[in-house]
Amino acid sequence: MNPQPAVPPRRFLTVGTELELDRQVVLCLVSAHYTDMPRARPWLRLLREKYHIPAAWRIDGPALFDAAGRERAGLRQLDDAGARALVDDSVGVFNRIPCLLRFAYLPLRGDQTADSTRADLRAVALDVPPDGTQGPPAADCDVAMASEPDLTADALRLGDLASLIAFVCLRAQAGRPEDVFFQQQVLKLKYWSRADTVALLVPEADIADPAPSGTVP
Repeated sequence: MNPQPAVPPRRFLTVGTELELDRQVVLCLVSAHYTDMPRARPWLRLLREKYHIPAAWRIDGPALFDAAGRERAGLRQLDDAGARALVDDSVGVFNRIPCLLRFAYLPLRGDQTADSTRADLRAVALDVPPDGTQGPPAADCDVAMASEPDLTADALRLGDLASLIAFVCLRAQAGRPEDVFFQQQVLKLKYWSRADTVALLVPEADIADPAPSGTVP
């Protein structure tokens, strides 16, 4: 009897976050190749150290841009300008690792709720060509949601990025005059695709980067 072929290991760790604002729901999936995680960990640690973010706080975009939310999280040292600086540095780290972003959103209609769209959003976000031209397909990803308990240390740190990038995408999508900053941040993301957009990916040889020297990019 011929042995069963080995199941190929999944190459990407993928962490997602769903958020709702102004009747828009967004799902952002942040993927990192497992071979990039050793380089990612110092950058993600440095991000927390630079802004004195409590180790137990899982970065939350809405709370970060709310004075009361920052107070509850123990981030009294940050004001709105500091929160914007953290977003800017987080986008730099996202690009430096590099992470791949898959972004899908749906406007809520009638009596729809965010919960009722969850399955649709995940299906759309993970529906990519198997050749990887629009990000890794689901079969090549270990997928978790940032809100899940008992995440691995790497998934927790990617969850920080996923949560913050999801908030940036949602605010940018809202298109309000006060959201210009977030629209500018979305334009800085290098390796991403919307559900209807071709991803901007580069060969691995072009993205190698040394360990951090003490400053966030």
